[in-house]
Amino acid sequence: MKITDFSNCEYRELSYNDIFVCALGYESRSHYLLLRNIETRDSSNTLIIFFNDLDKSSLPSTILQRIEIKQIHCVTCSYEEGEKADDVIVEFIDKSTQNNTDKKIHIDYSSMTRTWYCNLPQRIECAPFAANVELFFWYVAGEYPDIYESYPTAGIDCLSIFHGGVLPMIDCQRTHIIALSYDAIRTESILSIVEPEYLVVCYASNAADASKKDEVEYINKDIIRRAAVSVVLPVDNFVFMLSKLNEIIHEQTTNGQVILIPDGPKPIIFVMSLISLLVDIEDAVTCLHVKRNQNISNNKISVIARKNEIFGVKLVFKVE
Repeated sequence: MKITDFSNCEYRELSYNDIFVCALGYESRSHYLLLRNIETRDSSNTLIIFFNDLDKSSLPSTILQRIEIKQIHCVTCSYEEGEKADDVIVEFIDKSTQNNTDKKIHIDYSSMTRTWYCNLPQRIECAPFAANVELFFWYVAGEYPDIYESYPTAGIDCLSIFHGGVLPMIDCQRTHIIALSYDAIRTESILSIVEPEYLVVCYASNAADASKKDEVEYINKDIIRRAAVSVVLPVDNFVFMLSKLNEIIHEQTTNGQVILIPDGPKPIIFVMSLISLLVDIEDAVTCLHVKRNQNISNNKISVIARKNEIFGVKLVFKVE
């Protein structure tokens, strides 16, 4: 993947020429940016993807009314239909950019599943409209409940390969870089499977709320104690996170292999997945994704938007 430039962005309201894509689900933050920009939205510049298990009657009636009045294009996908969701998004953007010379594309991935947003840069890079496109990814931080036991938990069979090789390299050190979340039990299960020789853990910090970092450190204190290295990644600084991970990967692949296992807040999942595509070290970097546990039915968490915490990154591609 060739990205000629990436930069942190401060949020601004969208203009009519801006193309906007979002996912609507049970999280109230999923429609936060949509409502902030509803006056400039219509069928030509906005795509909404509904989750297939969403009870639309649970949404505020004003949202559905305004979507209908604006005739905004809507489709439905399941969590596991990452390829379908990306196909729909790329097709919509392709159609919408044909008469749009600005080509500013805004993706609100706040409520998207990782099977959707992590592949989007690679998919858009291969699209005919990619040349000189400015692609923005936006994340609205959420206020989560305090009951950690209610968080969705992945089973031990829920690891899948996002990028890289299947088999470990022979006669070299294997470094696992794993992101921590509120679900320490899940992380411990993953560690028992992958059995890292050299463990690097990373977890999020947010300048607007230092308590979240403290909570993650407390919940995962035993894992952090066992790790060779622990790294704090500021979710409001995508460029720093990318650069730091790039530095660690190049250090650890000098004589070995790196396995990335993203988790935690979406900006960290996104940046860890993206760096696995960007690093040009053949067969030395693998990225594993943790899938949702389909055996747990009551795994929906009510997440409201933290209104002044909108984190963005802009990507510009070089198409060869």
